[in-house]
Amino acid sequence: LFAFVPIYALGVIAFFVCSRFRLPVWPVMAVFAAQGGVFFWRAVRTRDHLAATKILLPALGIWALSIMITPSNLFTSESVWEMQLGDAAMAAGHHARAAEHYARATAQKRVSPHARLGLAQALVALKQLDRAQPILDGLLEGGGFPEAREARLRLEVSAGRYSHALDLGADYARAFPQEPGALFQLGRASYGLKDFLGARDRFQRVLELDPRHGGAAFSRARCLDALKVDSLAAWVLAADLYDSLRSVDSFAP
Repeated sequence: LFAFVPIYALGVIAFFVCSRFRLPVWPVMAVFAAQGGVFFWRAVRTRDHLAATKILLPALGIWALSIMITPSNLFTSESVWEMQLGDAAMAAGHHARAAEHYARATAQKRVSPHARLGLAQALVALKQLDRAQPILDGLLEGGGFPEAREARLRLEVSAGRYSHALDLGADYARAFPQEPGALFQLGRASYGLKDFLGARDRFQRVLELDPRHGGAAFSRARCLDALKVDSLAAWVLAADLYDSLRSVDSFAP
């Protein structure tokens, strides 16, 4: 039993252990909790206050920590609800409604970066690029995260600033070469500049990192058409992905 908990924790990603997949560890932890209860009761009966304190304080600390780090305590309920409504609206393609929900979420005192990112993505989809840019720049301070970098490049591509997108993306690619989202946007920028060969290579790299990236598959096929080379296999792959995913993040050249 003593070996089970550390072996289990080391064998599973920490997120799974501490979040939704923690159920398998409950029976074992119940044994330890019961034993701790026995030790605590014995300490109380024998008036061993030091031993009782050693048992009680760590237990209270773990309990307090467990309820303090949940999302509902880190962020207000209104912020979480509005953010989730924004996610649902974005998934349904209702960008204006999503922007309203995300705006209400970001108006709260404590705001998740995900809500700020969602607002920026919705504004980019609505072509309100001037409002989206400062939000993304703020998220990218100190390095940022992959979705923010992709959204920032998407903004530049949406504005038609292809050269600037490539310059900006070159810095991202050097620091974070394994991000398919940012590479996809760089491919879009290359396509916008009629650099079909460079775009094809970038889309190919995206597919190597994420073989189920439908947008990259379609875009690579378009590049092959533009280069006037055989694109049948590329279109077959793109069609297969579309049929399996039913969702393609493509673009209009």
